[in-house]
Amino acid sequence: MDIKVILESLEKAGAIDDLLTFAPVVGPGAVISNNLEWSSKFSEGRTAFYNGDYELAAQIFRDLDESIPGHDRFLTPAKINETFCWLRLGKFKEYIQEYERLVVQGRVYGVVLWNLAIACCFTGQMAKAELYLLKWFDSATPQFLGKGYLLLALLQLRKGETEQAIRSFNNAWEIDKDFCNRLILKYLGSEMAQRMLGTEEFLETPIAKEPQIIAKEEVLSTFQELLIPRAPGKYPQVAQQLSEFEYQSGYIAALEKFGDGDIDEALRIIETLLKGARERGALLWAKAACLLAKRQWKEGVALIEDQLGDTTLPGGVLWNATCAYFNLGNYESALSTIQKCTEGEYRSSPTAWLVQGLLAHLCGKNSLRNAAIKEAIRISPKQMVYHVGLLKQIGVDLEGLPSEERRVLKVEDEELVAT
Repeated sequence: MDIKVILESLEKAGAIDDLLTFAPVVGPGAVISNNLEWSSKFSEGRTAFYNGDYELAAQIFRDLDESIPGHDRFLTPAKINETFCWLRLGKFKEYIQEYERLVVQGRVYGVVLWNLAIACCFTGQMAKAELYLLKWFDSATPQFLGKGYLLLALLQLRKGETEQAIRSFNNAWEIDKDFCNRLILKYLGSEMAQRMLGTEEFLETPIAKEPQIIAKEEVLSTFQELLIPRAPGKYPQVAQQLSEFEYQSGYIAALEKFGDGDIDEALRIIETLLKGARERGALLWAKAACLLAKRQWKEGVALIEDQLGDTTLPGGVLWNATCAYFNLGNYESALSTIQKCTEGEYRSSPTAWLVQGLLAHLCGKNSLRNAAIKEAIRISPKQMVYHVGLLKQIGVDLEGLPSEERRVLKVEDEELVAT
């Protein structure tokens, strides 16, 4: 296939507009979720954001950020979401100014970097956009890498860096051929796409040989809000494995540090306790929670993976494993793990059932998807109203859900079972 012609055609057709999209608000994270007052305030801000009242949302998130101890020392989810509101209000320069210095300090990653790259595109700073996009790849969620490389290819093409653009397109094609093919079909049409890709390549694409996952990007974006790792808990098993002194002055101190947002210190204390512990199982749950809060998915789940078959495992540990597997792109393992959650402590959690349903959707298991989401609606129809648009899009039966005409959108965070 002639990649140069494909990229030039996509550029001419304005396909880059499909790629220049801002990430939605981030989830509350473990620290905010563990505080009922903060969690409630965070929910208010998110509700305002999704209702399109970005000024109000920014104010709520700003007030919340300022109420969190140590907010001036680390970047809270509340502060991040305040700045995401700026983008919806067209305050691109303010957003760029807020984060440029933090990039130099190595304190920015993930969707914050993605939005920074997009903001630079909107202000015509293409060289900076490419720089930040390249940095974003180091912390990107695997599910969005294809989209990122395709955007990079078009940016490089605009700069006349044809060889680099071709390499970036090849990366995108190798990572997510389905996404690339759908974008090409959308902007160039099937006849031109087949001519440019070549009959053999065109027939090899996932869209031609296996069912397409409906609204895949929208489902993945929703998971960024839903799958927030839980904080380490006061596991009874830890108290049994440590002396009273170690538990109170060590483990409880670590939990307090975590609650204050000092995850590194919490991790250091737990690692010290592990060195002298005869039984390590429950302490590994806590260490894994700290690593997952730092987005170290592979390292975190590796600590608890061999325990996932234990039927007595706390629900929060299974939930955290689900978060890790999802972010590693292992949807089948994420699905089997969340099923253990809904069979146990999280069986009354509509969020857990919704996660199970959406993971089943990604795995192509529609019967399991429909049954899980039906259970989520049964438990909390009010909470599922928030996701009605997505559920309609993926073809779920919404029987039992309040009609859109009667609904007043209010996003409420449930407290998953703390263990």
